[in-house]
Amino acid sequence: MKEKSQSQATIWIQVALIYLKSDNLEKAREAIIRTTIEEPENYLGWYGLGLIQFASRNFQQAKSALKKAVKIDTTKGQPWYILGRIALDENQFLEAIEYFDMAIENRMRTIQLFLDKGICFEKEEQVDKALKNYRYAVKIGQYNEELLLQLGNLLVTRKKFNQAIDIYMEAIAINPKNAIAWANIGFIQIAIGDIEEAEISFRRAITLEPNCEEVQTALNEIQTNLIGKENSQTMQEDYEEIYAL
Repeated sequence: MKEKSQSQATIWIQVALIYLKSDNLEKAREAIIRTTIEEPENYLGWYGLGLIQFASRNFQQAKSALKKAVKIDTTKGQPWYILGRIALDENQFLEAIEYFDMAIENRMRTIQLFLDKGICFEKEEQVDKALKNYRYAVKIGQYNEELLLQLGNLLVTRKKFNQAIDIYMEAIAINPKNAIAWANIGFIQIAIGDIEEAEISFRRAITLEPNCEEVQTALNEIQTNLIGKENSQTMQEDYEEIYAL
């Protein structure tokens, strides 16, 4: 009888996967619920139900299913991560960090996990801890271009301009056609009063992305001597709005 129950549970999981591939969440939910009925201690059944409820934005039901999953198998990090994502979506950042830590404790190591944890620390204004997690995400992602830009942007908000330039240059090393990185470097160089280098960076950005109005405006101001060291402080204060082009 036990073997039959396990077989039926497996079949319902496969049915749920078929429905998921066709984006039919309701039918997938019904199928995965049958799995939990056939085999109440089936980890995949409860975890799958939690995922489907999460995708459907049914957070309370998702949390209930995921907590059941972690009771059945305490060695899995994925349910803890989804619990953390729910807490993040609900703006419960400290709670999310606790769940992410549980996922890490259970040997989960993904780029998105550390990015999400970094976001939580950033929301809690613990920027140094956010940086640490972003750096770890970059390391896991083997220095992914997008992650480097995100890390560079965060360094800018901390006024760590030289470090930010180094990070943006790493992004450019991966993709020499990264206009955003060149533009961001240019705005940093204006903020620190290095106007000649800023002009070079902006020219590189414009060559790669001719339609970038913010960069073209800054370049025009440099060329007409409207930007100089005397107003670089203003540019520094405005930078956090400018760098996310």
